Amino acid sequence: MSVDYLSALNNQGSGLNITQIVDSLVQAETAPLTSQIDKKIQKKNQQISGYGLVAAELGKMKDYAASIKGSTAFSVSSDSSAVSVSVSDQSQATDFNANLSISALASAQTLEFTGFTSKTETIGTGTINIEYGKWDSDNFSPKSGAASNSVTINSSNNTLNDLAKALNDLDGVTATVTNKGNGTYSLIVNSATGEDNALKMTVNEDTGSSGLSAFDNSTTNNTKQVVAAADAQLNINGVQISRSSNTITDLIDGYEFKLNATTSSTASIAGRVDPDLAFKQVKDFVDVFNSANNAIKDLTRKGLNGEEAGVLARDSLLEGIQRELRNMISNGLDGYDDTTRYISELGVKTERDGSISISEADFKKAFERE
Repeated sequence: MSVDYLSALNNQGSGLNITQIVDSLVQAETAPLTSQIDKKIQKKNQQISGYGLVAAELGKMKDYAASIKGSTAFSVSSDSSAVSVSVSDQSQATDFNANLSISALASAQTLEFTGFTSKTETIGTGTINIEYGKWDSDNFSPKSGAASNSVTINSSNNTLNDLAKALNDLDGVTATVTNKGNGTYSLIVNSATGEDNALKMTVNEDTGSSGLSAFDNSTTNNTKQVVAAADAQLNINGVQISRSSNTITDLIDGYEFKLNATTSSTASIAGRVDPDLAFKQVKDFVDVFNSANNAIKDLTRKGLNGEEAGVLARDSLLEGIQRELRNMISNGLDGYDDTTRYISELGVKTERDGSISISEADFKKAFERE
């Protein structure tokens, strides 16, 4: 049982409630300190919330940058699924219209070596020399400037699977072991696409070994070849063109063409700068910049002339971020060779409050001048 000794002592005394008086004195003494602590806690919570807001705004800017990476203001169209076109270099791309037909796609040479009983069947030992070039029936012409390769097969790698792995390590060669479904296995070897990238495989067996010669096509290409290597054949605006690949980057400067199929009729393809798309991309930047800039500006306001200071006023980290944002819109833009370009050239204006603005009419006028 607890006893209020202060009240008990005062039972016959002054009649004052000493307990209440003591509590009041203690409260009066500690209240200012408690208030200061509460204010500091509140301020810190506001600062933490402020940092969280800034992080969210900068995250939006990062997401915007990621979303437009590799994007372009060029609008590219093709009325045929046989050919697709994209911008590969905006600095070189210009408006174009073209009619294109495809009579043949580029193909890789396919060689099949048949009659094996399993993927792990032993195949003998020796070396296989691989040359790159063009086959005309059983006559082979080496490709100018192309170095040959070779693989060595010994007792540690003399299975059908091992040979496929060794061939796959070479440039311009792919190989796989395939179950034919009739109890036998085949080694399928492919070259890169293009008639000058076909393969000539010449075997030198070790003395006393047998089996590796089955992979020699140096004199028997016609019996081993399933598909011949060939160039793509296309016609653009009446000009006949051949290429070793179905992905073409040197047909029209700044554009990449992908040939997907042959055509039965002429495909119409075009590329042009789309001012509406360009304006949207710049307007999106203006919006995301202003959102981040305004949030930081509000948090770091100095509180002059009776204005309440922001919760992160004079914060050196946020002041540094502010400087970086200002530099982003005032410094020259990279990526234009030796010519320094500025965002203001596109009609973007800096307002007195530090925000930026753009009108569609001003942008399109500037865009047409460029």
